[in-house]
Amino acid sequence: MTVSSNIKDKAAKSVIWSFVEKISVQGVGFVIGLILARLLMPEDYGVIAILYIFISVATVFIDGGFSNALIQNQERTEKDFSTAFYTNVGVAILCYLLLYIAAPYMAEYFKQPLLKNVTRVYGISLVISSVSLVQKSRYYINYNFRIIALISLGAILFGGIIAIIMAYNGSGVWTLVWYYLIVETIRTVCLWILGKWSPSEGFSTASFIRIFNFGSKLLGANMLNVIASNIYTFVIGKMFDATSLGFYSRGQSMSYIIPSNFSNIMTQAGYPVLCEVQDDQEKLRLYFSKYIKVSFAALAPLMVLLASLAFPIVSIILTDKWLPCVPIIQILAIGYMFDPVMRLNANVINVTGRSEYSFHAELYKKIALLIILIVTSLCGLTAMVWGLAVYNVIDLIIVSFYVKRVVGLNFIQEMRMLFPIMLYAMISYSCVYMVTSFIANAYIQIIMGTITGIITYVTMIMAFSRNVFSDICKIFK
Repeated sequence: MTVSSNIKDKAAKSVIWSFVEKISVQGVGFVIGLILARLLMPEDYGVIAILYIFISVATVFIDGGFSNALIQNQERTEKDFSTAFYTNVGVAILCYLLLYIAAPYMAEYFKQPLLKNVTRVYGISLVISSVSLVQKSRYYINYNFRIIALISLGAILFGGIIAIIMAYNGSGVWTLVWYYLIVETIRTVCLWILGKWSPSEGFSTASFIRIFNFGSKLLGANMLNVIASNIYTFVIGKMFDATSLGFYSRGQSMSYIIPSNFSNIMTQAGYPVLCEVQDDQEKLRLYFSKYIKVSFAALAPLMVLLASLAFPIVSIILTDKWLPCVPIIQILAIGYMFDPVMRLNANVINVTGRSEYSFHAELYKKIALLIILIVTSLCGLTAMVWGLAVYNVIDLIIVSFYVKRVVGLNFIQEMRMLFPIMLYAMISYSCVYMVTSFIANAYIQIIMGTITGIITYVTMIMAFSRNVFSDICKIFK
């Protein structure tokens, strides 16, 4: 076997195990999350959501882009690995100390007394996970995704079992704290036992500067994304109580789990195809148009069903105490329907190598998000959720402005392609609503609503957009 074919074989296996890790870990984690949500109260999730803002920012600082720098640098040395390890752990300890000191002030600012002790205990996970960052990078470098997938799955399962037992015994928010601590501890210990690596060199200033020069560029971009992703949680946590934040957190996560995974699959599948035709604008536009139509057509019925059946789904899966998050799920399900289209628009810009377009688009999108947040925060939580849904469309408008420059398609042209599918989705939603409005039983609502929605949507798309239906079938064969 040649070196080239060996690399291709390793890469193929890596993709498979990466996919297995994503689906299995997220699937198991989602099920465990649903069980815990039935046992815990919304305010428990609200407290953790507040803390997660600071944990996310600290995590980005701790990594510092070093993991990616080690993976990308083909001339890495043992001194580089050791330096990265000491840096990760050192920054993690510093971040934990800052969180420990800031904990009482955080609790006072968000008016959540429990946040003080929760922060000081949960923050230990930062130090624990930092110890495994270099180990994980070494697994990626060696294309050993299988070990990472199996370790992650085992950690989630074991931690989930302990968490469920704690929740049954009334541990409240501490259930979630120990759940994450146990998962990180198991993952770190297993990575070290199986990794058979430990730092054998001292800290090198030269290595640090070399790695930091690359990692710092990623640090800035990652920090911007983390802040943008958590800014809604921060504002809601400050303006409203932990219960409201818990409802928002659960509603947002339930409405985004389908589009996020679907978008990842579509962008990963489409990227190599678009790369092959990047020098032929006509073909690039043709393939790009097909991908956005197919992705939107495949996701739209799922999001319509989620929006129309949110009430019985939440009532059955999470129990009635979570019903206030139903409007949040319904609103965001419509907004997130455009997620794969947005991702593919961003993807086609990256394919053409116009990184400056990507930077400008991201900058303007973050400004738009901030403006929407400021305006809607004056009108209450529901207005903020509507603002987030509208932002998804504005996101598409902004990125499509740059797509026009690389493939010749603007926002209006894209909407014309997608309009028939939107119409099918709206009609399907109306039919589901009419059928379920006469049914009292939640289980029957879900069954009849799903059957009605699928039959209505598939019938229309087969009758009026048969080519799109055929393309969907080809992808999922």
